[in-house]
Amino acid sequence: LTYTVTSSNTGAATVSVSGSTVTITGVAPGVATVTITARDPLTATQSVSVTVTAAPTRLTNNNGGNNGEPTWSPDGTKIAFTTSRDGNFELYVMGTDGTSPTRLTNGGYNFQPAWSPDGTKIAFYTDRDGGRLYVMGTDGCNPTRLTNNPDGSPAWSPDGTRIAFTRFAEIYMVNVEDGSGLTRLTPNADASTPAWSPDGTQIAFASTRDGPYEIYVISVP
Repeated sequence: LTYTVTSSNTGAATVSVSGSTVTITGVAPGVATVTITARDPLTATQSVSVTVTAAPTRLTNNNGGNNGEPTWSPDGTKIAFTTSRDGNFELYVMGTDGTSPTRLTNGGYNFQPAWSPDGTKIAFYTDRDGGRLYVMGTDGCNPTRLTNNPDGSPAWSPDGTRIAFTRFAEIYMVNVEDGSGLTRLTPNADASTPAWSPDGTQIAFASTRDGPYEIYVISVP
């Protein structure tokens, strides 16, 4: 028998044959079709699909704590995250390659970072005042309390003027500029995880109002 082998996408995977041994080598993430042809003197052909995936790149190095809740900046140049490397959970920001980790908060337990659409602010939950939503600059400057209750899951409106959030298992929204315009959007919904529609006219959320968790949508006034 003699064998010939080809790859439909050598940018993703290359292929070689030695005797009856076929070697497939991944080059970069992608999909390729590898075709093996045997002749003696009849011809038989077998094709297989090969998917090449990249190994994950580790960005944080523990530093004595746990790291989580990664959130990309809108321009894709930074990642905000929570970490307990300082003993309690603080918010940090770093480059997308893990370089230049910078601490943004100082004290309390801080979670759920959410970038504003223009990338100039970060909303977050903190327990420093008994559990509140705050907004700060992306360098940690000017932390400003936005709500006065144990609220969480902040989600920015597409135009950056309002934030939807959860309060006692209901969905509310508030104006970012001064905390005014507090509006309850759901009635007895046992709701969580609000998410704005791209045009800012609706909010999707999860709720157990009818039993198991289901997804609902509500219009924004």
